[in-house]
Amino acid sequence: MSRQYPDRVRPEKVAAARRQFAGWVALQSMQRLADVLEEPRASDGVEFEIDFKIDQQGQVVADVAVAGRVPLVCQRGLHRFEYPIESRSRLGLITDMAQADALPEDYEPVLYEGDDLALTDLVQEEVLLAIPLVPVSPESEPVGEASPPVFEENAPTHRPFEMLGKIKK
Repeated sequence: MSRQYPDRVRPEKVAAARRQFAGWVALQSMQRLADVLEEPRASDGVEFEIDFKIDQQGQVVADVAVAGRVPLVCQRGLHRFEYPIESRSRLGLITDMAQADALPEDYEPVLYEGDDLALTDLVQEEVLLAIPLVPVSPESEPVGEASPPVFEENAPTHRPFEMLGKIKK
């Protein structure tokens, strides 16, 4: 599959030019997802779109959207299933943590070092945020779930200190 996006970009330059990048990334190429996903196949991947711009405050911003299906292990049935993800975030790209305090509340700070940034790092981070902490397949049945207790209306009430009341009299 041919790619229509570069490996790395200079955030200030692409934001000033209001560039947009879109494409497809294989899950196997994302190293940080290796421990989270259940053995992705070569055909497993996510589509992404990243829009760079500079906001009214002069902050470099990246709007990142990802969509696709990721293979996970159901923690209830311990089987493989494909979890659909569709996620969108607004990222404030910063070069040191002191800049994070100046970001608006709806921006997620992303620290990058050096002059450039890998686009797949942004996609990988968005996928990680979209995956649930405890993945459960919608088809799996709860195991050993207790039924709520049934109370009889005329059942005698258990009174553990009733005998002490008789002794006191």
